[in-house]
Amino acid sequence: MSEARKFLCGVVEGFYGRPWTFEQRMDLFQKMRRWEMNVFLYAPKDDSKHRVDWRDLYTLEECHELSRLIKACSDSGLKFTYAIAPGLDIVFSGEREVVTLKKKLEQVVSLGCSSFAILFDDIDPILCTADAKVFATFGHAQVAIANELFNHLKKPEIFMFCPTEYCSSRAEPAVKDSQYLNTIGSDLDPGIDILWTGPKVISKTISLQNILDITAVLRRKPIIWDNLHANDYDQRRLFLGPYSGRSVSLIPKLRGVLTNPNCEYSANFIPIHTLAQWSKCFPRRNSEKVEEQEESEHEDDDEYMHDSQKTDLGNVDQGVDCEYIYEPRRALRTAIVDWLAEFTKHSKREKSKVGKSEAAKSLNSTDDTTSGSNSDPLPLMGVPVEGGSAKENSMETADSDQHSDSGMSSPMEVNEVQGTDGMDSVSHANQKKSTSPLPELPQEEDAAKKKETQQFTLDDLNILVDFFYLPHKYGPHGVKMLKAFSSIKSSSPSQEVLQKYHAMFEKIKGDLNKLDIVQEEMEHKVYMWYRESLLFKRSCKEICQMFSRLTSIPNRPLLYDIYPYVWDAKEAVMLLDCYVSWLIAGGGEDKDDSWLPPDVEPFVLRGGITAAMHRLLPQLSGSDEFFHRKAPHPSPQIFTIRPYRPEDKELVYKTCLLTGDGGADGTHLFTNYPNLLGDRFVGPYTKLCPSLSFVLEDDEGVCGYVLAALDSKAFYEQFEKQWAPEVAKQYPIPQFGIKEFTPEEELAYILHNPKFLLSGSVYEKYPSHLHIDLMPRAQGKGVGSRMLRTILSALKAKGSKGVHLEMNASNTRALKFYLKFGFSVLDLNEEQNVGQASDDTLILGRKL
Repeated sequence: MSEARKFLCGVVEGFYGRPWTFEQRMDLFQKMRRWEMNVFLYAPKDDSKHRVDWRDLYTLEECHELSRLIKACSDSGLKFTYAIAPGLDIVFSGEREVVTLKKKLEQVVSLGCSSFAILFDDIDPILCTADAKVFATFGHAQVAIANELFNHLKKPEIFMFCPTEYCSSRAEPAVKDSQYLNTIGSDLDPGIDILWTGPKVISKTISLQNILDITAVLRRKPIIWDNLHANDYDQRRLFLGPYSGRSVSLIPKLRGVLTNPNCEYSANFIPIHTLAQWSKCFPRRNSEKVEEQEESEHEDDDEYMHDSQKTDLGNVDQGVDCEYIYEPRRALRTAIVDWLAEFTKHSKREKSKVGKSEAAKSLNSTDDTTSGSNSDPLPLMGVPVEGGSAKENSMETADSDQHSDSGMSSPMEVNEVQGTDGMDSVSHANQKKSTSPLPELPQEEDAAKKKETQQFTLDDLNILVDFFYLPHKYGPHGVKMLKAFSSIKSSSPSQEVLQKYHAMFEKIKGDLNKLDIVQEEMEHKVYMWYRESLLFKRSCKEICQMFSRLTSIPNRPLLYDIYPYVWDAKEAVMLLDCYVSWLIAGGGEDKDDSWLPPDVEPFVLRGGITAAMHRLLPQLSGSDEFFHRKAPHPSPQIFTIRPYRPEDKELVYKTCLLTGDGGADGTHLFTNYPNLLGDRFVGPYTKLCPSLSFVLEDDEGVCGYVLAALDSKAFYEQFEKQWAPEVAKQYPIPQFGIKEFTPEEELAYILHNPKFLLSGSVYEKYPSHLHIDLMPRAQGKGVGSRMLRTILSALKAKGSKGVHLEMNASNTRALKFYLKFGFSVLDLNEEQNVGQASDDTLILGRKL
């Protein structure tokens, strides 16, 4: 047993970001004990007294907390290893600096700690003037201070050293020829262990040869500081996949392995669990053959795992003991079964409702994705903002997805984008509740059945893990979705062909069984394309169902840790789903080659599979469409964007009316002619530009829309000559008199006298325009960015080179949102007036 314990296996809390809480570390220690791990390395970069303020002693209160932590770790049979990182500004030759370091570590010794580490990672390898007079090289300076501390602490059993060149890619000029590494290896006390991350900072694989090479230079077995699951370099990625890319043949050649996992504590169950499994897989055969066999098995890791019928989970061991040959996918299945139970746990704080406001603050922080909260956040409250009267002043709060824009006097209408798309949820002060009736509830409902459908399942967890797999590799399910969408997009039939089968598609309504029945009536290529499209849409639906069930799990701290990432991915999936629906409806042809990221360091191309999905859509100019948005408050509600259908007219017109008074219900303003608003702001788009008309719907039905015209000049000509003369017949011509026009009379006048001015320079650069509107129940839910991205992708696919919109100049939140999305304010003096724009109106443009 003592021989086995010599191999150090554990966790390092060494990321950049909010440190874990005491409760989270206690939970970690219990799990590590159960999984027979033995070391916890305390090295959070954002603990100021670990790194930036390393000279400062801990206060009495901090000492008490640290002492509790050390004791809890020791009681769990783990070695608490305290790390200090003085490399940012230490003067190696200064006696006071050495004394200060000793006093700091002596204080930690007095708290019960007996294991230590000194870290010199992520610093400039340059000696100050004073040090250059004493030490020959940077390596000699580090060795001197590390050896002195090691001896001062009476040569503890565990004392780790992290070099500045901590991976092959940072070794100058190479590992074997590095003067720095050779100095460390020859001069550092043999009792000090050295940390190493492998070939790179985030190593896809660590080969036996790499370990043999560094061992020869360091003259000791290294401890792997493994960043495989670290995510502190990318706010849009989470890594839930298994420990992989490291053969078990490495184990006899290593002093140990410490994983530096996700910043979000609750997301680390699988990374730590599978590392524990790996550490028990000591090979009994030739190391080279073991590594070769494992590499071959890793090539086949992409076996599709989502379908539970293909996963014999009943035969999976429930513990961490495993066979001598480590199989990542098998280890993952074992860990997933165990992790599923965590989703149903209730935290003590969640039960007692303690610390709600702190949790809400954590979840909604724009610059911190590491919630770390153990409590249920309070519902987010909107901030009232003054709104205008009628639809022309409804663009008051762009950031909260409350879309209602300057409608009555503008040739291009865009309703504001508000909410969680990077800004706080905002509501209008004059906004009224929707007059739409609530859906009738069934008289009797089977509660047990409802609870079962809402329960987060093993298949859901498989999907979740597959979408957030590993830094260099997407999960099988994610890869299949990327490839399927790319295929659907590139092989889409022509609009003429799709129009030929439009009636048949409408009858099938996405039913694969019905599709097979009419197979012989369709061209084979069309049948295969449509079938692939329906299968893709079914996968999208499964992901949305997973998302909805995830929001209902009892373990709220776990939810808050992963929710921002899952919400972001869900939004991207729904963008692809809408785009496929648009192609099926004959919306357009997009033959652009799909672009998948090359094999590079994970921090070079950020965003993971979510960004990869965005890249498969028609590429907009710049990369601003990938900006990281803040997730809304967790909710199982799903909003779907799809192409407009003729039967949507009544609800789309109703949406226009219910947002007709500055974003609020405008029914009282249009009592005589309730369809007047729709005939002005919706009808011309759905009639003249049906392929650029999309609706937003939820379980209650249509609750929003986004409309656009590809060619604004052609659209306005058709509006004046075809649309307006026909619909104006329904409304009396208002007469000029003493009193001002009512909102009804003003719109009726515009329909009878449609005159739109479009600047030639605006039209040349930004020929398209758009308009968005949302009902109150859909506002502040974070769908604005998705609606905007949907219409911009459609315009780009149809060949538009730019789009413009109009907004109220006083709406700074709207302006902030659109600027983030790549729009810029056009100079009205240069561009001249556009449409019937007034002095308080801004014209924004965006190149595509």
